[in-house]
Amino acid sequence: MKNRKNLVMIIVLAISLSLTGVIYASTAVNESTDSNSTVSSERAENKIKVETRLNTVWQDIKKTHNIDEDDYIELDIGKLNQFLSGKLEGYTDKDLIDEMNKILAENLFNAPVGSTKPKILLNKAGNEIVFAYKESDGKNTLNVFRKTEKNVLTPEVKSSNDVLFENIVQKSEGDPIPELK
Repeated sequence: MKNRKNLVMIIVLAISLSLTGVIYASTAVNESTDSNSTVSSERAENKIKVETRLNTVWQDIKKTHNIDEDDYIELDIGKLNQFLSGKLEGYTDKDLIDEMNKILAENLFNAPVGSTKPKILLNKAGNEIVFAYKESDGKNTLNVFRKTEKNVLTPEVKSSNDVLFENIVQKSEGDPIPELK
């Protein structure tokens, strides 16, 4: 009887220890999941805030520079890669792609410190590329590279054999960059 009582006590002790371990492990998993979902939720929230802020900036730039989005294709990362590899439908002219690649390489990261991320636009006619951004002081800036004929280029540019685009920078007063709330 005593052996039986000891055996029952050992089994009860083993079960209670097992249950304690299972409960502790499930609590730790739930806490980990909760903290991961909180971090994911905060990231998603911040992404929405940044996208909203950039959209507000873009609307101001469009308004001050009278940009008709129907005249352009926005080159996000995917379309930019397609364009530069000659796979963007309607834009396979190798000379145009080579020139645009030079322009992108030299100008993509030339926005002043504190300005917004440039929006890259390609004219649907393939004769213009635009970098649109807002400077830290609220100025809306368009850095336009427009394909031109050699006979309308300035004398300095005419002497260069490889320049097909002229650079026009347009700045206008705009609303300040919205605060990230």
